Amino acid sequence: MEAADKDLLSSLTDEELVIKCRRSVSSASCMTELIYRYFMFIKACASKFCTDASGYDDFVEEGLLGFISAVRGFSPEKGDFEHFARVCVTNRLKTAAARISRQSMGEVSSEDEEGKDITTPESIFCGKELLEEIKKNLSPLEYQVFSLYVCGHGTAEAAHMLNISTKSAENAVQRVRRKMRGALSDKT
Repeated sequence: MEAADKDLLSSLTDEELVIKCRRSVSSASCMTELIYRYFMFIKACASKFCTDASGYDDFVEEGLLGFISAVRGFSPEKGDFEHFARVCVTNRLKTAAARISRQSMGEVSSEDEEGKDITTPESIFCGKELLEEIKKNLSPLEYQVFSLYVCGHGTAEAAHMLNISTKSAENAVQRVRRKMRGALSDKT
């Protein structure tokens, strides 16, 4: 991203960035800027809910998922974005803490028993540096599909917007997931 583009994005309000995230194929830059603005809050909030250091990264991931939900679900009628995002992040972390508490007490849900894979591209959106590293490993099509996907567009909608088949968009999402999982495992 050019320095002028970064300056433009940093001058926008949160609400303006959320709107741009939903309307633009290059929305990953807007999402990156929003995450950059809120990442310290997400980390601080995660540390409040985390009972041991080994689970901290999982709580940060849950907080990021809550934040992405806030971007997807925000509308100006709900007030200002900052308050809405903080509520979404906090609620997601409360839910995660309750789930972990139930698991530690032996109350495992059927979803947990099935070993459902909850790793998604959104869940590893861990900040500006990781996004830039991942972006280098994605093809232009994968990056476009990923950008639309994390901003709330389904694969069929992304396919339509990019004028490709739904199957091509689904395959691109699967490749992105594999590449991101690989990038995350390299980091740990």
